[in-house]
Amino acid sequence: MAKRKQRLPGQFQASFRVDVAQPGIERGDDGRTQREWFESGEMMATTTYLGDLERMDGRWSLAMQWIDSENQAHKYFLPHEVVKSLKSALDRIMDQAVSERATKAAATRKDRGIVPFKKAETA
Repeated sequence: MAKRKQRLPGQFQASFRVDVAQPGIERGDDGRTQREWFESGEMMATTTYLGDLERMDGRWSLAMQWIDSENQAHKYFLPHEVVKSLKSALDRIMDQAVSERATKAAATRKDRGIVPFKKAETA
């Protein structure tokens, strides 16, 4: 089992890894493929993204790195303002989705003749 990295008080961190398969064939530095296309079984190239999301003293940061299909390494750091805006946008989209689902559910209940949200009377 891996040892947890020592953190400071008020420091929270999460790491993630995501493999994304897209159409294409992976090639090495020399431009050659590992196998012939007809031997590979698929025509998808996979890119692995690594990320470290951190919050320290209420401020966010995100470090992302990956190697693209042309073997070029990329590393980006997103500062607090960008991560905070991204989280805000995600929250707004989720609120819209919840509202839309609730509206559809209410319409379904109405179509089925279910009386919505009636509290049970107590004696």
